[in-house]
Amino acid sequence: MTMARKESIRVAPYGIARKGNLYFAYGANMAVRDMRKRCPGATLLGTAKLCNWRFQIAREGFATVVSDPGKTVFGTLWRLTLRDLRALDAYEEIDRGVYIRAKIDFRPRRGAGVPGIIYITANAGPGRPQWRYIRGIVESAPRFKFPAAYLRELSKWGAPADW
Repeated sequence: MTMARKESIRVAPYGIARKGNLYFAYGANMAVRDMRKRCPGATLLGTAKLCNWRFQIAREGFATVVSDPGKTVFGTLWRLTLRDLRALDAYEEIDRGVYIRAKIDFRPRRGAGVPGIIYITANAGPGRPQWRYIRGIVESAPRFKFPAAYLRELSKWGAPADW
């Protein structure tokens, strides 16, 4: 994984999290109904943004973020229990090396930057989205009133004509 701003991201040691971790979701985990199934103890706190990063689809067809000065990724902010964190680690396939759990600073809608957890693909090279996956992201994002330009950017990842 190559990132221009390596100092801004720290890999979180597996399994040391405590109750109350903040988690920044920018992809499939923005779907509240699905997140509640995966992580029943999680609390949706609102929205947040990740400055100097951009949304991308990785080689595997799933969302990731890559360092890109001047860009912004919008997402949801969750408070997770340790049980929820373990469930997300399994969902994001940490053990198989699909995603890496990392700590990163992001900015809640109101307030200063705070550290939290994010999942980034281990192989961030650009790819094509799995259509059901990107459809879920594109359909979930407007609920959170992200900027129109960002919603257009997400929708550019493509959609089959039969959506």
